[in-house]
Amino acid sequence: MQQFDWRGTFKVVVASSVVSSIVTIGWSSYKDRRNHRANDETLRWSGALA
Repeated sequence: MQQFDWRGTFKVVVASSVVSSIVTIGWSSYKDRRNHRANDETLRWSGALA
């Protein structure tokens, strides 16, 4: 019977978590910028129409 490789598994879990965090932070930042840009556009139009 083969022993379970905890160290190898731990490395994979840590690497996966880091990649997941980077993707999540990047996606959140992208959505925030997009929403901020849309709000700026709305404010410009409402100011122009007022």
